[in-house]
Amino acid sequence: MIHMCEIFLEPNGIEHRTCKVGNTTYQWLCGKVNRTVPDEFFRTAFRKKFYDSLQALQKDLDKWLHHYNYERPHRGYHNKGRKPIETFEMGKKRRENPIKEAA
Repeated sequence: MIHMCEIFLEPNGIEHRTCKVGNTTYQWLCGKVNRTVPDEFFRTAFRKKFYDSLQALQKDLDKWLHHYNYERPHRGYHNKGRKPIETFEMGKKRRENPIKEAA
């Protein structure tokens, strides 16, 4: 049986992802992001501006996401005051250059 959201996602080339089962930390992080976007962007944006097109809304959302990921420091467990992009880059470097443990 096809879920209603799949009727929209597939033709629009959108990948549907779900949280890993049994990983409460990952589920918490996904839930946090899913709360932050409506709380900090949508509710504020819809109070300040009337959007006459989806493209106008997408443009403002893209600006907000850039600010959220590249300019705004986060105090969460993983970021510890860093911007998300800084945390991402640090993890990427760690994976590329793992520390070799002594035998």
